[in-house]
Amino acid sequence: MALSKKIKVCFVILKAYPLFNPSIASATGGAEVDLYLLSKALARDPLFDVSFVLGDYGQAEIEVVDNVTLIKSVNVNQNLILGGYKIWKALKQVDADVYMSECSSLGISLYRLFCRVHQKKFVYRTAHTNECDGTYIKKSWIKGMFFKNALRKSDVVLTQNISDKKSLYQTTGVSAEVVKNCCDIPEINVSAKSGALWVARSASFKRPTLFFKLAKQYSQYQFTMICEKAFGDTQYDQLQKDVEALENLNFITHVCFNEIDNYFAKARVFVSTSESEGFPNTFVHAAKCSTPILSLMVNPDQFLDKHKCGWCANDDWNRFATLFADVMNNENKLPEGANGKKYIEDNHDIDHIIERYKEIFKALVV
Repeated sequence: MALSKKIKVCFVILKAYPLFNPSIASATGGAEVDLYLLSKALARDPLFDVSFVLGDYGQAEIEVVDNVTLIKSVNVNQNLILGGYKIWKALKQVDADVYMSECSSLGISLYRLFCRVHQKKFVYRTAHTNECDGTYIKKSWIKGMFFKNALRKSDVVLTQNISDKKSLYQTTGVSAEVVKNCCDIPEINVSAKSGALWVARSASFKRPTLFFKLAKQYSQYQFTMICEKAFGDTQYDQLQKDVEALENLNFITHVCFNEIDNYFAKARVFVSTSESEGFPNTFVHAAKCSTPILSLMVNPDQFLDKHKCGWCANDDWNRFATLFADVMNNENKLPEGANGKKYIEDNHDIDHIIERYKEIFKALVV
């Protein structure tokens, strides 16, 4: 059926504004990056009118960046329950056909309720394995109950990998579709790669202190750690102090999103110490920059093994350390880097991923 008007799609994730405005040095995560990239890619299609409801970082009430209309709502440092009316007002101001969000919170229930009241469509994409395997639901009974209810009443639910899809059905009865993370694929030429790179927020499940441990164990190598302060982290100052004793570790508190690929491209190996994820966007960054991935624990759908673009130690520290030494001592160009680049081109290219989202949005409004 031919569409007679533009499809209005609104993305909602409050902490994504620093991606649109690099002058704001505030932490963002993979969920923010995902919707940021999707919104810009979707806005390039004249069939879609794209908006984004964001938190209040002191910006103008309405801005337009890359054809995406940005609507300011509540200050992210304030109580979002009390500021719910500002979010509701922003959602109403947009008056979209479809709203989409990512990352578990009470806000998801608010967005879903708005869509129900105003007869709009709601799409939710999980951002972490703990949303699917029951961990988040069990951690807080009230938040978990609201989150599960919101998922069950969403028009479309998406996950980042097959394992999460299966877990989500087992824990909530919700059927989901797998749509992989998207990325732009840059043309980057680096003559030589060196050192180990770690990139994440300082959230406890990322286990940043284990990167310190690795740097202490291998003082002959250079380590770079890009670690933004996670929202609500009270240990960040101590984390920075602990780094000062490590001469071979360069600690960086913030890098703009449009500059981060330069670090991934120059690294010999990207190191992940996280205990759980959905599908880390840092893995996508590393692979698209032809940088092998060494993961202590995380290996979504075993893709590191299947596509031979890195290694996973299955939370075995001795194996992790041995693998690291092997990578750093190998003077040859590692084939895992090239394999990773091909994997990204085949599975995560935004030019292909965005077409699936267009199909989803069209099906909801036709």
